[in-house]
Amino acid sequence: MRLSLLPPYHTSKEAAAIKSSLEKQGHDVAYVQDMERLKGGGIPCIAHDFAFGYDLPKDDEEEMVDYFSKWEILRQCCGEQMSKYWKNDLTPEVYKKLKLKDHPHPFCADHDIDEIEKGFMETKLYSKLDAYPNMRPFNKPSLRDGELNGTYCSSYNERIKTQALNFYGQPLPMENIRTGNWTEEEHSIFLEGLKRHGSSKPSKIAKMLETRTVMQVYTHMKDYIQQQVQSGNDDDDELVKVMQRPALEGGDLAIGDLALAYDETGKLILVDKTSMSEIQVQVQKPSDDT
Repeated sequence: MRLSLLPPYHTSKEAAAIKSSLEKQGHDVAYVQDMERLKGGGIPCIAHDFAFGYDLPKDDEEEMVDYFSKWEILRQCCGEQMSKYWKNDLTPEVYKKLKLKDHPHPFCADHDIDEIEKGFMETKLYSKLDAYPNMRPFNKPSLRDGELNGTYCSSYNERIKTQALNFYGQPLPMENIRTGNWTEEEHSIFLEGLKRHGSSKPSKIAKMLETRTVMQVYTHMKDYIQQQVQSGNDDDDELVKVMQRPALEGGDLAIGDLALAYDETGKLILVDKTSMSEIQVQVQKPSDDT
């Protein structure tokens, strides 16, 4: 008999089809875990299914619920692969991602992460896994994290607050980063970078500046281009040249959520891609006669 476990990356319909295919190949599929059931029943449901499928005693089922209920919180609220929304909440303002600022993560803020970590380390299943060296890496929020010690999570979260850790757990530069209004020198360098790299490379412009983050450059760029369009700047062609990244159908060009394009009357407009609504401006595309 060959037993197979289906990974939880399928809808119930897809899982059923794969199960049928495996059975035709001679496999005895012990358990089907689809994402719909995973989301609906949660950890208690999964633990019950495993206990039933492998004929485990009730004590083992309760140990799994205790272990994974705490691990689920650590996975979201601690370590290198925590929720991107919670990480953005912790990150210093200059490095926050604008698209995530409207999605706060109060779930993690409501927990004492040290108490959760200590409770997780005190579970019976944690102790059992810890007895086997090859299984110890699973006793962490992710395989990329360090060993838990009761304060690992709060220490890591504090480092995000003070050092703006990137996805790989490395600190981002903080010493020379400025906030507030841009200086004339910074804006001059920004314009040179915009001319040299276009709007699709804010990271390269940030490297030229050394005093502003990529997100600050991105925001400054959107404000600058929108101001130029709304002010009736005659140099439309230069604006179009720096809007290099394809965005909307029809060959329009964009930065972030804004697209720069000419409407049917020849007026230069900014379009908000998220709502597909036009931001009213009063700039006219120069005619061929001028």
